[in-house]
Amino acid sequence: MYAFPQTGVRPLRAAYRALIERHDIDAVVLVDGGTDILLRGDEAGLGTPEEDLTSVAALAALGGVPDRFVVSVGFGVDAHHGVNHVQVLENIAALERDGAYLGAFSIPRATREGALYLDAVAHAQEHTPITPAS
Repeated sequence: MYAFPQTGVRPLRAAYRALIERHDIDAVVLVDGGTDILLRGDEAGLGTPEEDLTSVAALAALGGVPDRFVVSVGFGVDAHHGVNHVQVLENIAALERDGAYLGAFSIPRATREGALYLDAVAHAQEHTPITPAS
């Protein structure tokens, strides 16, 4: 798993290219902590699209990666950024109609898995420098 600092499309594309070549990668999974990566751009609230679209654009321009996926983790967490989750669900329905939606699952917080996930998030937050609020 790799994470990159906020940057532009070209530097991010170069970083992806280096990793793909170094590790002979045949699949890339972009993980978004929220649902705004599923927005098209014409919705009422877009969340933080520059972060997500930078990754999507950088990866789209690379050849040699047969499998590319987007994972959206944390339905509802980006409501504070103005994301309208009704529109997210409409976009998911459109992906389903196009055969591009692979499914969903949930991890309730009351389960052992949910508790472990929340512990992992807290650990990551504790060990990640705070960035200026957007």
